[in-house]
Amino acid sequence: MRLIKKRKAWVVGLVSLIIPGLGHLYVGNLKKALLILPTFISICFLLGLFNWLSTFYGIIIYSITFIGLLIFTVIDPIKIARHQGEYQLKSYNRWYVYVLYYITIIIMLMLASENGIFGYKYKIASKSMLPTLENGDLILSDNDSSDLKFGDVVIFKYPNFEKNPAYVNVAYVKRIIAVPGDTINYNNDQLTINGVKAKYKKLNLYQNNSNNLEYKTEKINNKSYGILLHKNLSSTVNTTVPDDQYFVMGDNRAKSFDSRSWGFLPKENILGKATYIWFSNDTKRIGEKINQ
Repeated sequence: MRLIKKRKAWVVGLVSLIIPGLGHLYVGNLKKALLILPTFISICFLLGLFNWLSTFYGIIIYSITFIGLLIFTVIDPIKIARHQGEYQLKSYNRWYVYVLYYITIIIMLMLASENGIFGYKYKIASKSMLPTLENGDLILSDNDSSDLKFGDVVIFKYPNFEKNPAYVNVAYVKRIIAVPGDTINYNNDQLTINGVKAKYKKLNLYQNNSNNLEYKTEKINNKSYGILLHKNLSSTVNTTVPDDQYFVMGDNRAKSFDSRSWGFLPKENILGKATYIWFSNDTKRIGEKINQ
């Protein structure tokens, strides 16, 4: 094989930024090129296996790992290129091998993402869960729909979403108010589950409250959370939840389209439980646990 001038460092750095490991392939270090992505995927898989990628600190570990690996995949091949002198082309130093490597990595990343290895992230796009979740919050969710209980904040697909194209790629978030077998009564903003009445405590005026909403805590079965109410926008519910169904409501009771309007939520539609706020315009809320 013919000798060529040593690889240019800036070219190595550029291709390494485009796809991790491509720089190592370009300078002839096939072993590192093949080890980089599996190492990264394995770390993420372990984090996902223990459900750490649905936690705030898990995302921090993931971010540090990603940044560290990215730095290594850029700096290391540049150092190799600067010290190797003339370079003898290997059998894999062909444009089609680079393209194949690129496609393989993209497919691996897509499969990892599709299977939840990198966790599930959602952006809140409504005010229905105020004050717990604010419009624009970025939240994490696990993919666990087992052991659901009263008070859990869940991510779900709208019932019969497949019949309306507008709902197909949209996920919703609400709080579970009643589980299978529960009898729920909701009248004049008083919640009663299986004959047990919720207790309420009035709080100060909610921030940026221009709609005269009442800010209260609702407590039942040792579970407490904030809600927003409007005395002129109450609703009445009296029903028993069937098997494999759930009754959900938004914490902003005055501005939530939920089970009071469209009925029960099938368990099969639940994608997971909301876990942490990983970004918010209100920086004090970053890292806040959602289901406590």
